[in-house]
Amino acid sequence: MKSSPWGDPGAFSHLPTLLGVNEVSTAAKTPRARRAGSRARKTPVQLQIEALEREAALFQDKADVLKGVRPDPEEPVGPAAAAEAPVADDEDADAVSDDVAESLEWVTDEWEAPFRAFLDAQCGPGSADLFFDLYEVHNYNHAAELLINAYPGLFLELARALLAFRIKTEWMVKSGGNESPVPMVLQKSLYPLGWYETRLKGHMVVESHIASKTVKLKRDGSEDLKPNGFPRWETVSRIEPTLRQLVVDAHKIDHVKGRVAFDMEWNSKDQTFDRDLYAMRLFHESHLIGAGVLLTRSAELSPLFKRLDSLPDVGKLSTKYGASTTWMGKLLYRLRSSRSGGCPVLALGIKPQCISDWNDFAAENTI
Repeated sequence: MKSSPWGDPGAFSHLPTLLGVNEVSTAAKTPRARRAGSRARKTPVQLQIEALEREAALFQDKADVLKGVRPDPEEPVGPAAAAEAPVADDEDADAVSDDVAESLEWVTDEWEAPFRAFLDAQCGPGSADLFFDLYEVHNYNHAAELLINAYPGLFLELARALLAFRIKTEWMVKSGGNESPVPMVLQKSLYPLGWYETRLKGHMVVESHIASKTVKLKRDGSEDLKPNGFPRWETVSRIEPTLRQLVVDAHKIDHVKGRVAFDMEWNSKDQTFDRDLYAMRLFHESHLIGAGVLLTRSAELSPLFKRLDSLPDVGKLSTKYGASTTWMGKLLYRLRSSRSGGCPVLALGIKPQCISDWNDFAAENTI
């Protein structure tokens, strides 16, 4: 424990000298002097010094109690203290941790109630429960609040497409090809609504404002001079623009409409998230979008991939959809470290409930 001047009453003994107060001796040599000293009125500065010394002594007493140097006069001692002392065990620690977790969850998820209310009101009763059954949902920089309040029409189009989105097991097993059928399902729903692939390229025009000086002339054409003989100057302003090309060159975003961006990463290298978040960040900083939605795989799909490993001629799907690919775990830590800058992002993870034929496929192939 660090020493503190408050714990030493003698630490204030230098104050009278610093404040210019003559110390009054309490050891008067004669009774007459002692009586005179007791009758002397103390100055306000002396009273303040005494108050500080009393406060320092009080702090010292409390410090001694905390260190165990002396017992606390307000606490019982002996058998009574043992009877009243609480017993600390693992259950109490777990209870405290649960309370803290619940309080943090309440603070984090206070957006969920209006978000659910929007889905039920706009997409039909039960739509909110279905949405959260299908997707793992994470809200960053108030993306959910912005989507349902600032861009309700655009988000409604996305929500309806996501509620209808389903994938098949054979698509997960299928190998090769330049693009998986999984994102094509959403493309088929969003392209007709005007959600198009968009890329941002920014050029900057730099203007040089030049103020040239010429000698001012009189009406007769002679130079207009000051009384000291120096010329009077006339200012002529002109602007010379300079174009700087490709100051900003962001990667494309799969679907952009109005001020909302939507991107999907089903199974790419996890570094793809850096590219996507950087693109959303540039779009947002350029005031082209107000929020983004990013869809990827939930961790709940991993056990299904391990079960599919037992199928013949499909290889190790658990490796194909491994930890170094795009899934929610790789996205969340990037969002927590603000890779998206100030861009609000709603992160969605595809759950097993999105697989329409899983039960039939598992029963047919006995996996």
